Amino acid sequence: MTNAVLPITAAGEWRRLSDMIAVGAYLLGEIPLAGITLIDSRLVLRTSTEDVRLNSHVLMVAVLLVVAYVAMIHGMLTPVTRH
Repeated sequence: MTNAVLPITAAGEWRRLSDMIAVGAYLLGEIPLAGITLIDSRLVLRTSTEDVRLNSHVLMVAVLLVVAYVAMIHGMLTPVTRH
């Protein structure tokens, strides 16, 4: 947040909605990463079976991939300049 959103907002450098979606998606990627960390360190689902933990881990990886692809696609969009 302090290295991406705040400087861009303060300088008024958001070019389009796709910039906001790209940065927002990158920041949302922290949620599945935190979930993976919590599952693997057994801070959540500690009484669950190994299959449940593995399925939850796979689900978090899938969510991370979707969010990362949304961020990547929107980050690669070239802003159209109009004269």
